[in-house]
Amino acid sequence: CFYTRYSDNIMISPVNGKLPSGITESVINIIESFIPDGARIPPFKVNMNKVTVKKNTSRMRVLGIIANKKPNISSHREAWIRSRLTHIKKDLDELEEGLASGRISFEEADAQLRIQKKKINKAFGHLSYTMSINKDKADKYSAHRASIKMKYSHLSNLIWRRASC
Repeated sequence: CFYTRYSDNIMISPVNGKLPSGITESVINIIESFIPDGARIPPFKVNMNKVTVKKNTSRMRVLGIIANKKPNISSHREAWIRSRLTHIKKDLDELEEGLASGRISFEEADAQLRIQKKKINKAFGHLSYTMSINKDKADKYSAHRASIKMKYSHLSNLIWRRASC
């Protein structure tokens, strides 16, 4: 029988900013009650150097997720997503204009579109992550996402139709 302890972050929200006495032992007992009899595992220990008590007015961040009243992403991550979506849309618009004016060849446009596809996948991956944490926040960007998908599809059809001629 193998046992791997990966999730070792436990957050407990105290009511008045103070942890009740004996809480450490109670938590260890609860965790150990889920371990099958006969499993040979090292004993649980609480690293008191990592124990922090935060007031309910401070931001609690757990594994990159803001865990206050409801799960959320950081404002920094949201700004990054918004910035990426704006830049991708701008780059796709410039690519379309360059193609229409003849300033960009279809071969160059194809290479640029492949680069944009990687950027789109990365930004949409962050949006999917956001959706798993806070659907309302991710829904704010659904129009941006739809616009980018439509523009990418239009450009890829235009370029690849031209390439097949």
